[in-house]
Amino acid sequence: MNGLTITANAVGATSYSWIDCSDGSHIIGENSSSYTATADGEYSVIVQVGTCMDTTDCVTISGVGINENQTNLNLTVYPNPFKNKLVIENENGSEYFELINAQGQLVYSGKNIESADFSNLPEGVYVLRISRDELKQIISMIKM
Repeated sequence: MNGLTITANAVGATSYSWIDCSDGSHIIGENSSSYTATADGEYSVIVQVGTCMDTTDCVTISGVGINENQTNLNLTVYPNPFKNKLVIENENGSEYFELINAQGQLVYSGKNIESADFSNLPEGVYVLRISRDELKQIISMIKM
């Protein structure tokens, strides 16, 4: 592993097929010796050498899309894990919120996240992106 890229080093390999371990599905179009993750998750690869095939153990990739050098708004968001509602401390009212699920889908966007009801969201890991003017903050959230 190197950052978000996983590389299979198989001598004499004739084919590679990358797999998403969460559901066992093949990642379409990913058939080279390296795979760069586009979402957090667990990945493995089926390597073929001649007529023999074997599948690697799953490797966990996390932190996809999170910029460690972002400017922090110094907001506090709780509870984490959350069930239905989020509370934001130290906001000035001009913040814009985006809640993104593990598949990269936007499930909430707007200014008044404290009034949103998240009881219908499935359990899992979410990313909360907060912006105000040029300032940004990203927080990993867990929905229970």
